[in-house]
Amino acid sequence: MTPFIVTSEDERQAALKRLAYLAGFPAGSPEAAERMALIEAVALFEQDQADRSDDLAC
Repeated sequence: MTPFIVTSEDERQAALKRLAYLAGFPAGSPEAAERMALIEAVALFEQDQADRSDDLAC
């Protein structure tokens, strides 16, 4: 599976919409694997945003 990379708020919003769609697929399906990859990509983006905010606060 190709890894997902979320680099902007627009991409984050699109990923969240896709996650809502993928939520209904059974575990073990390709869609469930895509969902897990998107969750990780969104989490990494959100962590990066938080780290940047912390850096600016210092």
